[in-house]
Amino acid sequence: MVEHSINWIRGQKAHAPDKPSFLYFSTGATHAPHQVPKEWSDKYKGKFDQGWDKLREETFARQKQLGVIPANAKILPKYFRGTIEKVEFNLGPAKLSAEDLRRIYLERFASAGRN
Repeated sequence: MVEHSINWIRGQKAHAPDKPSFLYFSTGATHAPHQVPKEWSDKYKGKFDQGWDKLREETFARQKQLGVIPANAKILPKYFRGTIEKVEFNLGPAKLSAEDLRRIYLERFASAGRN
């Protein structure tokens, strides 16, 4: 896709060098539901068991330590809309807590983004 996009831009510039052109290139997005092979998500099994809130705090602290965000930055209050009561997997419907669902999303998000 990258090569095709580069060739398209070159073609546009060769055909009409004075005209502006626009190309929106979006690489593989990681959005729910994350559909990855089981062996991919298995690599991240348990890595997010501390829960979303703790992971959020750890990430925020690490960003401060690395200088990604200012040392005096304050973590924003979290905000969730709605409640997740039921989700369907390949094995059929399963009742999951919102925290379990977030953990599964994090595992699959990590594997989708990595691969």
